[in-house]
Amino acid sequence: MVRIAGLVTVFLIGAVPALADTRCNEPYAPEINVTPGTTMEEMQSMRSDTESFVAASDVYQACLLKAAEKVSAYAPTAKRLIQQNQLQKERIGKAYNGGLAARKVALK
Repeated sequence: MVRIAGLVTVFLIGAVPALADTRCNEPYAPEINVTPGTTMEEMQSMRSDTESFVAASDVYQACLLKAAEKVSAYAPTAKRLIQQNQLQKERIGKAYNGGLAARKVALK
């Protein structure tokens, strides 16, 4: 549902002439699934995916702020999208860190 709202917003941004040069692409959250059999390579891949998602989210949020500065009527939508994305960043970070901690405990 969040993705649909994000896509709708992106299309709306494209429809607003003042924002035609500002395209904010919401990054996709990686899947974090740590099991007892997860290998070190898989953990490293999930870490890389998590870091990439956080970095892309920072760029996305900065883009939304820039768009809101251009068109003040867009500010409430930008604020809502930033909050949603921030929650995704926190969820992914907690999922990775929780999985890493669980894996460390399982290996002891």
